[in-house]
Amino acid sequence: MLADLLIDAGNYGEAEALARQSIELDPLAHRWCILGVALSKQGKYEAAASAHEAALDANPGFDEAMVNLASLLVDSDPVRAKVLLEAALKIDPDWDEARDLLSNLR
Repeated sequence: MLADLLIDAGNYGEAEALARQSIELDPLAHRWCILGVALSKQGKYEAAASAHEAALDANPGFDEAMVNLASLLVDSDPVRAKVLLEAALKIDPDWDEARDLLSNLR
């Protein structure tokens, strides 16, 4: 998706706008997750968490949204972050980022 490339290029505002447009067309979990990343990169953490929640509403088993949301909740809700990370690791036990975040919570 083009929004992914915009994030990689550091064009977070453009990525946010494009992700919002794509969500209007079809609110797929992946699109919500991209929006969450774009928002997080801009320091809009509460909105980013809401976007990742929407991704999980669209697809409760979406491990990328679980890890992204957990990374936002580490300080404010470590119990929920732990639950999300454990669920993501059940889906993909080799995910280093999820494993590292979880080990920091213990």
